[in-house]
Order: sequence, then structure tokens, then C-alpha cells
Amino acid sequence: MYAALGVPRDNATLLADTLVQADLWGHPSHGVMRLPWYARRLQSGVMRAVTQAETIVDAGAVAVRHSNHFGAAMYYSRMGAAENCVVMVTTNASPAMAPWGGREKRVGTNPWSLAAPAGRYAPMVL
Repeated sequence: MYAALGVPRDNATLLADTLVQADLWGHPSHGVMRLPWYARRLQSGVMRAVTQAETIVDAGAVAVRHSNHFGAAMYYSRMGAAENCVVMVTTNASPAMAPWGGREKRVGTNPWSLAAPAGRYAPMVL
């Protein structure tokens, strides 16, 4: 479906894998149910089907700006742990809830995921 919307095949495959994996991990809010939501965002122009990454500053760390919803953060932190790295993935979020005692949405959920290798055991992931 994503390839039909202009997403390069490798990126479409990655996106599909993140959605299926989120479901398998028990996170359906970031799983296959997002498929039509992402499709609408691509069709409306909120998301681009083809992007070009560029290095702005090479300081030994990775930071991405002007991104969009990227699915379950754990998908990416586990990739780093599999490469024997300690990884923290985080992003900002639009206001989704009112602060304690408030009535208006002012606070984002600001998702994050931490992962670390654990030798012969599965990685530690939060």
C-alpha cells in the first residue's frame, strides 16, 4: 500500500514491519491500525513519501528534526541494542492531555524508549 503511494520500496517495507512488530509486542495503538492513518497523511501532504536525509553537524550522535510520527520507539532502540549500543529514542508530541487540574490539552505524551544490550540475554528495554 505504501509503495503504491510513492514510498520507496525499502522504506515501505520498514514501515510495514514497524506496524506489524508493534502489534506483536502488544502495542496496537502503534500497529497495523495506523496503516490508513499514515496513508491519509501521505495523501494530504502532511508526510512526504520520499525524503532525503542530510548531515548538518557530525558530532558522533544522531538527532533528527522535522520528522513525523515514527511508530513504536522501541523498534528503533532495539536496533541499537542489537548493535551493542545503549540507545535512547525520544520525540516531542502535540498536546494530548490536560495537566493535573487543568481542562485544556497542554501536555504531550512525549514518548521515549531506552534499550541496552544484555550479553547472551534479550536486551533490556524500557
